[in-house]
Amino acid sequence: MNEISPGPLDERVVALLSRRVATCVVATVDESGDPWTTPVNIITSISGSIIRMALERRSTALANIQRRGRVMIAVLDEGNIAVGISGRAAVVRPMMESNPLMAMVEMEVDGVKDDTWPDLVVCQGIRTRPRHESVPLAFRNVFAELKA
Repeated sequence: MNEISPGPLDERVVALLSRRVATCVVATVDESGDPWTTPVNIITSISGSIIRMALERRSTALANIQRRGRVMIAVLDEGNIAVGISGRAAVVRPMMESNPLMAMVEMEVDGVKDDTWPDLVVCQGIRTRPRHESVPLAFRNVFAELKA
């Protein structure tokens, strides 16, 4: 159950990431070799083998990706979706046009790990809401750039 199988992503995971509602946990490794996690809201699938996300340009996660290029993403959401996605990531746009504080990262999916449990069903993922009225429009513009 916890073995990593070669990609691509399951169609349900691609559809979930395309809906732009998922908050995923992105894991990287810092300069000391310690694990580092960060929640990511601006994440989408381009295909079953490519994921794009926007990360703050000053974030430790982005620095870790630039240094090592390895990423693991945990996705838990409704419909009993519980997967770990392993892959190689790189910065493809150091400064996004839609938000200069963000960088675009593209991840090539190497493998997928089924993290579902025999006795539990994932019925909801992590949900967030904007603090300010301007956030939905800003996110919409960043998502549009990720998909372009």
